[in-house]
Amino acid sequence: MGLPTEHDMEEETVLRVKGASSATALASAISHGVYDGKKVVLRAIGAAAVNQAVKAVAIAQSYVGARGLTLSMRPGFTDVALPDIKNPGEMVDVTAMVFRVFTNER
Repeated sequence: MGLPTEHDMEEETVLRVKGASSATALASAISHGVYDGKKVVLRAIGAAAVNQAVKAVAIAQSYVGARGLTLSMRPGFTDVALPDIKNPGEMVDVTAMVFRVFTNER
């Protein structure tokens, strides 16, 4: 891999997804990020959050499709440090699922 190009240095938007997140509201945020030329990343911890993230990308496709765009996503994992509920003041590492959203323009 070479040095990052200006295209690779676009602003990244990380959307944290919860199981209670509204898929339509998340889809709207994804669409606006795509329209603004940002790299959109969804971060989900837990099965319900992953479900909402996948539904949101499907809904976002219906929003951006009218503009001739096609969305795709690449799943992956990352470690996230969160406050430990049992031991206040300490952190615990958890693995989160991440989805990088791409358009047919990139």
